[in-house]
Amino acid sequence: MRSGDADTYRANGTTLVATLTQRELAPSTAASLAWLCAVGPSDPEDASRLIPIVENILSTLPPESGSQRYALLNTLGALHLRAESPEQAIQRLEEGLAIVDGNGDLTDWTFLALAHHQMGQESEAQAWFKKATKLHLQKTADIWQRLEYEVLLRETRASLMAEPAEGADR
Repeated sequence: MRSGDADTYRANGTTLVATLTQRELAPSTAASLAWLCAVGPSDPEDASRLIPIVENILSTLPPESGSQRYALLNTLGALHLRAESPEQAIQRLEEGLAIVDGNGDLTDWTFLALAHHQMGQESEAQAWFKKATKLHLQKTADIWQRLEYEVLLRETRASLMAEPAEGADR
């Protein structure tokens, strides 16, 4: 992920999707593998194939399992973004944020920035990106989480610096 080799990441993601769709896995394992596909630049078809799997896992959770529901909604938001469905991405991410009273993390904020950017809502995208950049990565103890954050910030920065979508608000 850190190297920026998106083609290899997508190829590995396709392999993970084949595993997820061909085998019966424990829900926690399936959710973790889906996250690995969602956190980086995935093939839209692969992301689309994972959405029903994660939706099914979510449907089995009791309403009081807040942190698990939040994590799955974050994954669904990311998958919808990768599947080029930014409206659904925003809906799922906001649903997850409501569970944690708006106290999400950098993944929520970067995915929201990317989704709003895909929809041409540049001012909203910039606001979410600004929130994400205020996080101090050095204070993040978990090395894997720090890597995810670095990759997502780099992707979001590159996307927002690219030419805005036609008809975008500026």
